[in-house]
Amino acid sequence: MTIKQQLLIKEVITMTIYNTIYKITNKINGKTYIGMHKTKNLDDSYMGSGFLIKRAIKFHGKENFEKEILFVFDTYDEMLEKEKELVTESFVDNPMTYNLVCGGLGWDVGNYVVDNNLGIHSLTFSERSNFSKINQANRCVEERKKMCSDGGKLGGVICRKNNLGMFSLTKEQKLKNSQMGIEKQKKNKLARFNSEHQSNLGKIGGPKNKGFKWYTDGVEDFKYTRNQQIEVSFELFLKENSQFKHGRTSGRRPKRICD
Repeated sequence: MTIKQQLLIKEVITMTIYNTIYKITNKINGKTYIGMHKTKNLDDSYMGSGFLIKRAIKFHGKENFEKEILFVFDTYDEMLEKEKELVTESFVDNPMTYNLVCGGLGWDVGNYVVDNNLGIHSLTFSERSNFSKINQANRCVEERKKMCSDGGKLGGVICRKNNLGMFSLTKEQKLKNSQMGIEKQKKNKLARFNSEHQSNLGKIGGPKNKGFKWYTDGVEDFKYTRNQQIEVSFELFLKENSQFKHGRTSGRRPKRICD
């Protein structure tokens, strides 16, 4: 019987909380991601929360990624220290990794909320299941959001007060981590550093592009704002104003006119 099988049996009997360090490997290109995860189920299918790894899984498909549990610890602090040891600055800088920042920071807001049964976590599994079914049918979305938000805010206050997780960092450390993340995004040509991606967002418009859409009269380019779209849809606006068409003429943003 393997260690993992033994742990799974122990889990069923005692419902032990496992503090794990895991590695995810892209079977196509060999790139890896190392993270930490607190769970009651070693096979809960959790595949990381990092921006790059989530984007890669969406692009390549979950079936092309393999997850391996490297370590299991009794305490959260031990798990935190091991991630700090493994996910170093040089590890993050390696182009064959999906990690954007150094390990060992922790996200204690979420852990505090879960451990202290705040917000949605105050409910039993059965109650949460019922909530989910009700939400899908006729429950107010805002009420559910408020429940989660209240728990998160309380957890944030506690973490800030006690200098936990990201709140334990100095301004210099936060800046350094931010710069490391930006540099990694530049290397991978992500988000605002990818001209093709930005161009596609401009064509799509809507909330992914701050809500506005471009239209032109053939000479000047204009923005049709989110508020305008609420009052009159973009399609109806163009239909009623045939002198305009969707898109831009110059391919550049119009010059800002100063008062």
